Amino acid sequence: MHLGLVQTGCPFASQALQKWSTDEDRQNSQRPASLLCRALLRGMLAEITQSSASEWRFSMLPSGLPIASHQGGKLAPAISMSHSGSWVAYATTFSGEIGIDIEQVQHLRNHLGIADHAFGPNERAAVGTSGPARFYAIWTLREAIAKATGAGLQMAADGRDRVHDGPYNSSKWMTLENANWWLMHTMPSPGVSLSIAFRPAEGQLSGEMPIHWWPVEE
Repeated sequence: MHLGLVQTGCPFASQALQKWSTDEDRQNSQRPASLLCRALLRGMLAEITQSSASEWRFSMLPSGLPIASHQGGKLAPAISMSHSGSWVAYATTFSGEIGIDIEQVQHLRNHLGIADHAFGPNERAAVGTSGPARFYAIWTLREAIAKATGAGLQMAADGRDRVHDGPYNSSKWMTLENANWWLMHTMPSPGVSLSIAFRPAEGQLSGEMPIHWWPVEE
């Protein structure tokens, strides 16, 4: 599993836009953060597959699930992208399905109201007890799971309990709807919540999850 987390405006982000963004990206990405996500993901795919960045293309299924394809026919991994505020996050794996979600805390947001509409009863109780930080942990975990399945907002806001027991600032394997999942939640910076959801392909063993961050900080 390869993960990336970059702030917009940093030197590496500027370099990525110049080096790996394409005219197609510019036509399909209405927001600068979305354009940056695509450029960074293309750079990461090029490095981990030892291929040319210009050979990677991104498209969207009707469900909203992003998919990668390689013009030279290389095996394409599952991908996921997210951005919020000044942060962009992206992920890829060849071993199953993956979803990533990042949220920058908005203190004026109606956290309890959104939780009442979207979360399960135990998740709503957790938000009521622990406040906005728990809301964002649950929301990003639910979003990451929904992104991995391709179900999108319909699943993220379906009112069913999934992650009332976390993980919060940790990771764990768990069973969700008869499937094996690895979930991770972390706060990379104060007021920023990041979650990853991975569902391994059939036959893949569960255990310690190797994570490779890209770019690697020197």
